[in-house]
Amino acid sequence: MPTNGGPPDLATISSFFGAKSDGNGGWTHVPERIPDNWFSRATPYTGVDVVEEILAQYLENPVAFGGNVGKGNFVGLDFGPIKNGQWSPTSAADVGCLLQQAVLAAVPQTIQGCKSSPHSCGQC
Repeated sequence: MPTNGGPPDLATISSFFGAKSDGNGGWTHVPERIPDNWFSRATPYTGVDVVEEILAQYLENPVAFGGNVGKGNFVGLDFGPIKNGQWSPTSAADVGCLLQQAVLAAVPQTIQGCKSSPHSCGQC
């Protein structure tokens, strides 16, 4: 188990996901459970922490946003900070903006408060 405040280790993560090494490089399923001696983070993640982590992970392996509409015919999405499927975040604010747009996509702009002034993402 990791020490209080330390990074997670294989035993901790395996317990959460219900996995157990078979000793031959493979894994078997076991009941998922909270590990023995588990403790909460010393400081909880904030929304900003989550957004910064999403940005760091995305930048490690960026992928296009869109989908195939036929064999080998990829169509990239175009909205907000995504142009032709390419998202070029430069800050945590860019990630926050994308998340905000995704959450509010089905909410009418009048309910969002978009009357005459655009919000931070420029979507009004």
